Amino acid sequence: MRAFCYTVAFAATSADGRPSHAVVPPLPNDELTSGFNSAGALVKDPIRSSSSSSSSSSKHESDNFVERVRKRAEAINLLRYGQKSLASPDPFIDSRSLQGVQSQYCLITANGLTDHLRNCLQTCHVLDNTIEPRFTQFESFCVEAAGDVMWPDVCYNFMECVLGCKITKEITKDKSIEMIKTADRQDMFEKIDPGNVEAEQRCDMEKCRSYCVRQRLGTCHEIGYISACEAAQRGQYLPCDVDCSSAQSLQAGFATLAATVLLYLLFI
Repeated sequence: MRAFCYTVAFAATSADGRPSHAVVPPLPNDELTSGFNSAGALVKDPIRSSSSSSSSSSKHESDNFVERVRKRAEAINLLRYGQKSLASPDPFIDSRSLQGVQSQYCLITANGLTDHLRNCLQTCHVLDNTIEPRFTQFESFCVEAAGDVMWPDVCYNFMECVLGCKITKEITKDKSIEMIKTADRQDMFEKIDPGNVEAEQRCDMEKCRSYCVRQRLGTCHEIGYISACEAAQRGQYLPCDVDCSSAQSLQAGFATLAATVLLYLLFI
């Protein structure tokens, strides 16, 4: 399972030339006892390995992190879309609990290790015609990890675009991502979340996110967003003219993604 988490991964492209990766390096954590070298191999850190309690501390950190991501994703779904949208019939959302599947999938894939868990949460996969992790959990991961020095490129690229929208600049008083201190990123991203902005700003904020998903994220994350967006419209929690699937039709999306996955597997 661990190998699959890294195999079918889609990287975001960056307009400013920042490097993108099919597998993003793990974020730093003082409690971890391992890391990745330039070739992508898992190596032991002799300094960090000196602590006998590092393994249990890492597991505790992992549990805390995934719990924070789970709660944030639940709050996003409630504030933006309402609880009813979670149970709405959807061709890409089955009857399983959204948040339960999200957390369980990445925990199983990652064996509970924080570095692998964070890699899992920022990648995107198709399992049984379902996007895993769901888009709200991916967003939640980006916000929870925003205070890390080595913030993943996929999160940087997406949030850089969001902060560049006209509506966002009005809220943040024209602050770009480079102007926000690392320690202040999380608070700023919470401030511009569609569920937290004024009612009259919500539609424009969602249009901004829709645009940035198409511009900065890969096909897999895009389809995950389309599912959440259309479910919100059906549940009347997004009563505005956001075009959830303007970049591609939802029906054609999985065919395109399947072809991309097949080509990727044939040529690696």
